[in-house]
Amino acid sequence: MAADDKKPGLRVPYPELDLSTNTWTEEERARTVRWYELAHGTGDTRLAPFVPFGIDNNPVGFKRYRALVPTLTGAVPRGLFLVHLYAVVGNPSGTLYEIVACRINGNFTKRQILETLNFAWITSGPPGSNAVAEATAPYLESWEDDRDNVLTWPDGWEVDPEGLRSGIDHFSMGFQDGELEMLKDWHRSMSGEVPRYVELWARLRGAPYKANRVRYEVGAGETLPVQVFPLMLMHTAAFLEREKPLLQALAHCKALGVKLEQVVEVIDLNFLFGGEFKMAAVLTDPVVDMLESWEE
Repeated sequence: MAADDKKPGLRVPYPELDLSTNTWTEEERARTVRWYELAHGTGDTRLAPFVPFGIDNNPVGFKRYRALVPTLTGAVPRGLFLVHLYAVVGNPSGTLYEIVACRINGNFTKRQILETLNFAWITSGPPGSNAVAEATAPYLESWEDDRDNVLTWPDGWEVDPEGLRSGIDHFSMGFQDGELEMLKDWHRSMSGEVPRYVELWARLRGAPYKANRVRYEVGAGETLPVQVFPLMLMHTAAFLEREKPLLQALAHCKALGVKLEQVVEVIDLNFLFGGEFKMAAVLTDPVVDMLESWEE
């Protein structure tokens, strides 16, 4: 990339398409492919070979896919959640694809991307992280960026490195006197109840449980609002169609003041893949009940 490509605020405008027809002109094809090369790639379509393939072999379907763009809202910084998701599920090219977009069109800093990858590691573990690190390290190492955040976060979103902490000691092994109650109090404040597994696992597997809990508590970094982290977990749980983690993450989002509009926008990102077929798995009755009763 040229030196100017590193300036904050750089945008690669998406080419306007004639959505009144399902056909593609040669100009539309060329401009769309070029957009993906710049906004999601490093000058070519190696990270997005589906684009020329889709236009050429599924022109109707691909144009209807791109017609989603003007329907999406901007209540949250969407790209960050896709970086996290792809890192969690071990999709290295997808992770890099979204990192490029976050840098070029999303105005994220390098540190914010690294904090997102660090948080994803809690869920993905070494196997997925190996592939993601191999794919993204050269790009991230060449990203010279020491600027401060230039994003405007939603009202009420605040950077708080201690925002996920329960008060337990991060430097002792196993639960010390009073620490289990601290953790229970954290769950009560975040979701109104203490999951049954908390006391059981603290008794049966106290040391590893606490060690893993500490990894989560230090996951909120110093450049991203604390509200981002339960939203990331919520997005991933929805993608994986896991109701109980989804409900827990929703409760945590609500406790941290995330608005309904922001929650549903992140959930809706999952329906880019699968549409109503996936909606049937994600929007179960308990999830619908929670969204319908959301109070702000």
